[in-house]
Order: sequence, then C-alpha cells, then structure tokens
Amino acid sequence: MKRKAWEYVVALRRDILAAISGIDNADSYLWLDNTTPNYTTRYRLREILQNAVRDASAFGVYVVTRHTDCGRRSHEKVSDAHGYVWTDPYNLNVEWQDSRFVWEGDQLFQGTRHELCPCSKQGEALDHHVIDDFIYSPHVDPAFYRTISRVLCDIQSAIEEAGDKKPRSGIREYLLRAIIQLNDAIIPVAVEAHIKARSATDA
Repeated sequence: MKRKAWEYVVALRRDILAAISGIDNADSYLWLDNTTPNYTTRYRLREILQNAVRDASAFGVYVVTRHTDCGRRSHEKVSDAHGYVWTDPYNLNVEWQDSRFVWEGDQLFQGTRHELCPCSKQGEALDHHVIDDFIYSPHVDPAFYRTISRVLCDIQSAIEEAGDKKPRSGIREYLLRAIIQLNDAIIPVAVEAHIKARSATDA
C-alpha cells in the first residue's frame, strides 16, 4: 500500500476509534443517563462517512448515485436508457456499467431517501429510490478497494443502527468490524499468517 493510501486508512481508523470511545450503553434510569445520545453518534458517523467517501476519490474509489424515477416529468426526459439520473460529484460523467471503471456490484446504500433528484435543479427534495454504487479505477489495487468499500459499508450500517432508542451494541459491532479490517490493511502481515509463523518458530 502506498504511503498516501496508508495514511488515509490510518486516519479513518483513528476517527472510528474516537467514535467508538463515546458509545456507552444507556443507563436504565433515564434521569441518570449522561451517555452520548444516538442522534449525536449518528451525526458524528455521518460526518466520518462523508469525509471518507470524499477522500477515497483521491485513490480512485468513488461512490456514485443512481436515482430511479422520482415521479417528476423531467426525470424521463433526462434519464439514461435504464431510467437512471446520476449524482456524480466527481464530474466523471459516469454511465451504468461504464467500461472506464470496475464495477463489482457493491453498494453503500439502496433504498428510499429524501433528497433532490438531479432531474430537477430547482425542485424540492422528494422521497425516491436511490442506489449508491461503488466503482473504482482499473489501476486501483482490488484488495485496497474491497477493504475501503467494506469499511464504509460498516459505517453506513452503524449509522442505521444508531436510530433513536435502538441498542448501542449494534453500532459498536459494525464499527469494531471496520476496525478489524483496517488493522489487517495497515499491518503488512495478516494476523492468521503471523500466528502461524510464530507458532512454527516457537515449536
């Protein structure tokens, strides 16, 4: 892994660890509960995710959004052959299964979201079905891409687990899994390989 990519992974790990440190189980007595509420955790994780998605583009990993029919007349006029209108913050002018990029089928999110469909630049946000696709440049190491895409998906899952009144164990579970994957990316030797080598040496 090149130095800049390694620094990105290390910084992302640091941000996730900071988020985990503030997640404690709520006190059973509400008037004594001074733990961080889920809405605060949700906000922090969204910020981490947004920054991580943005910064991943420097290494050729992108998240682009397909908007399905939002119900406006303008959608059909500007949609592609598959009925999608795209949100592409990188100005890649990407199309479905664009051959300039690698598509492994991974998605950061798929479902209904309240946001502005690009078919209308001045319209109001609407509830409609969107798909956030991961794509990456052919020069990117597939192992690096898979680590980043899985970690970002775990952060997204942790956000979904941070709903009001939901138990916090689910948040920690996804974030700890993200940390394990980042650890494996940072350390040159996988843990299992290190255990095997050390066991053979000790024997």
